[in-house]
Amino acid sequence: MNRDASLASQFLEQCFQEDGCAYLLEIMLEATDAVARNHVASLLKFVINKLKVAEKDILYDVQRVQHEVNGEKVEFDQHVALSARFISKALNLLNT
Repeated sequence: MNRDASLASQFLEQCFQEDGCAYLLEIMLEATDAVARNHVASLLKFVINKLKVAEKDILYDVQRVQHEVNGEKVEFDQHVALSARFISKALNLLNT
């Protein structure tokens, strides 16, 4: 993985850990400031494109993940590739 892809991976991983990328998606989809929406969309486009190329071998791989919610273990499938995980999350938001 080259330096740009590594930086993009760290950025998106941190966004997922903090709030599941909700803040970035909220700006991109609901902000009234068109300039802010444009800049966030450009940033995410760059990050996703860099990761998509770097993660091409694992793009369709899925892993089983366990999380504890209210003392109860919950299992679900999640994409291994961060780019696929982000796109899946964005599509789920648009479908609701």
